[in-house]
Amino acid sequence: MRNSLLFLLGIGLRFQEFFQKLSIKPNDKLRVAGNAIIKMSSIGITAISGKAGGSVYSRNAGGAYVKNFVMPTNTFSEARQAVRATFGAISSAWKSLTEAQRNSWVEMASEYPVTNSLGDEKVLNPNALFVRLNDNLVTAGLGQIQTAQPPAGTNSIVSVSSEPEFNINGDGSFSFEFDLEYDQGTQGVAVCEYILEATPALSASIKNANNKFRKLALTADNAAPAGDLISESEFAADAEALYNIYVDKFGAPSEGNQIQFRIKAVNPNTGETSVYWNSRIIVVDEA
Repeated sequence: MRNSLLFLLGIGLRFQEFFQKLSIKPNDKLRVAGNAIIKMSSIGITAISGKAGGSVYSRNAGGAYVKNFVMPTNTFSEARQAVRATFGAISSAWKSLTEAQRNSWVEMASEYPVTNSLGDEKVLNPNALFVRLNDNLVTAGLGQIQTAQPPAGTNSIVSVSSEPEFNINGDGSFSFEFDLEYDQGTQGVAVCEYILEATPALSASIKNANNKFRKLALTADNAAPAGDLISESEFAADAEALYNIYVDKFGAPSEGNQIQFRIKAVNPNTGETSVYWNSRIIVVDEA
């Protein structure tokens, strides 16, 4: 009996050691990229996502898979440096909050749950929520908030009002028009700002381009929609101007290329964002 208990104890200690090596510790945000999130049951590990040791665990349409971890190239692009600087500035701003302001984030943390890569809902630490919502605001060209506000929702794009078009003929044009709806089901739309992202020109056969999107334009730089429609005119003076913004960033595409773009709303008072509305255009050259 004693030997059996010692055997079980030894297995338990090894399993605990294995679990500690793979799991993400609370408040360990800086190390999250180097650890795996694991889901446990009475039979052991039932799901795992992220990096553990020299392997990366994930899943796609074909199911779960594991691959060797390859250290990404640390390219010092202006965009990447801007992102790092923004994140650092927001993180530092937490330290300057008053006790009352910090308490507001403690009280509101449970009102802004997030879903991790395994589909489980979790509540962020107050400082992580502060960084997350303010990062949304700064990305949209808006000012930060120091006091957390109750969730108020955002607008959502619900349908296509006018088919998107990217025409390289003449001076070029990039146009679209979508219908907006407030996501809490009330009449009208809320006051929101919007982020427009796009990909460079792609082969028409490419379906998934999630890692190629770059920020293209903001309504905060122009004029937010006043009604229940959003079009290129909210991001630039007109379709020709938005075309030129695209070309300045990505270069001129060719006829038959594919361009993917997406839009999301940001609530300027709370930092909440909508889900992305994704769209795809085939470049044309038509008079």
